[in-house]
Amino acid sequence: MSQALTLRPTHFADGLHWMREGLLLLRRQPLALTGCLLMLFLAFMLLVLLPVVGAGLVALLVPAGGAGLMVCIQAVQHEHWPQPALLLAPLRKSRPQQRALLRLGLAAVLAALALAALAQWMDDGELARLAQTHGGHFTPELIKEPGFLEASRRAMHRTVLLGALWLPVQVLLWHAASLVHWHGTPAGRALFFSALALARNAAAYAGWLLGWAGVTLLTSLVLSVLALLPVVGGMATLAALPAGVCLGAAVAASIWSAFVGSFSPAPPSPKLPLFP
Repeated sequence: MSQALTLRPTHFADGLHWMREGLLLLRRQPLALTGCLLMLFLAFMLLVLLPVVGAGLVALLVPAGGAGLMVCIQAVQHEHWPQPALLLAPLRKSRPQQRALLRLGLAAVLAALALAALAQWMDDGELARLAQTHGGHFTPELIKEPGFLEASRRAMHRTVLLGALWLPVQVLLWHAASLVHWHGTPAGRALFFSALALARNAAAYAGWLLGWAGVTLLTSLVLSVLALLPVVGGMATLAALPAGVCLGAAVAASIWSAFVGSFSPAPPSPKLPLFP
């Protein structure tokens, strides 16, 4: 009989530990992890090009793709090769798990459509109308237009409100796909346990968020300073994109560490080829 799924107690320092684990996993296999992340993005970009259904199909498959990336990160943690085919591992699970992942994607699509409809309803069109009077561009003359500042302020308020409304959706989906993949949790319960984990372990996730905010700020500061130097300025600009990809892979790896640190039992070790 499988062990019941339970939440692990965590503290603020655990969030910083998850962030450190993400960086260490990236250091262990930087090319493999960044390659898996880029392949996932490329696959989604190609799917978006499909007429009519492309964007909806990508949104539907995002939970499965995220779980596939977690499978690759798990392989690195256990010193196995993160084969690109592992990105498709969630779609090779049992039919109930496949359906649960698609339900998570459908929930995300419906939430996004609801927020898009709300944004359309809240938009009074004033900012767009003012921009159209200047050829659709934000020019110095447009900024001096009466009503521009008020329209911009209302647009900013709408953006903040929609971002705040999207936050609960992210909380629900944060670990839901991983719970479906490794624990066979039904979609509804996976959403519930994902939100419960973030709520009960809020201090740890606050530490995780603050840690990554600090790393991102430090990376941006270093690149900005290097860009001002005449000798390496051009190289620093070119390094911005690889640095962003590496940070993205490290953040994804730390989300895996947070998942393992938040739930018990831990996922079993995969049976894959070891590092040479």
